[in-house]
Amino acid sequence: MKSLIEYIEESRIGKISKTIKIDIRLEKTVHAGERQSRHGTTEDKFISDDEIIETVRAASERILKDILNDKIDIGQKFVVRDANTDLNIVCKLEQGGSRDELVVVIVTVIKTHKFFNQADTNWVVMVR
Repeated sequence: MKSLIEYIEESRIGKISKTIKIDIRLEKTVHAGERQSRHGTTEDKFISDDEIIETVRAASERILKDILNDKIDIGQKFVVRDANTDLNIVCKLEQGGSRDELVVVIVTVIKTHKFFNQADTNWVVMVR
């Protein structure tokens, strides 16, 4: 007699492969633009667009993995934190115009070692 495991055991019937291309578009709110100069306007104090782009780029693989593993959803806020520069970027994930486009909206930015985020932004991606 067959055991229950033998009845419910999965077996491979084939394989389907498809290359997936996902574009991430970065946008920032007016508030985020205003907060880029919160520490000053000199080059060493100002949080540049390039610094934001590079930090989010460094976190993008983890962001995509966590989307695939259902740890983050469209519409959810999260924080990208660079441990080396203390840059904290509060983001919101949105669906783009097409199915293969994601939009990461930069809500606000701050450089601080002790960043306390709000309850609705409890997912943090660390970049080193």
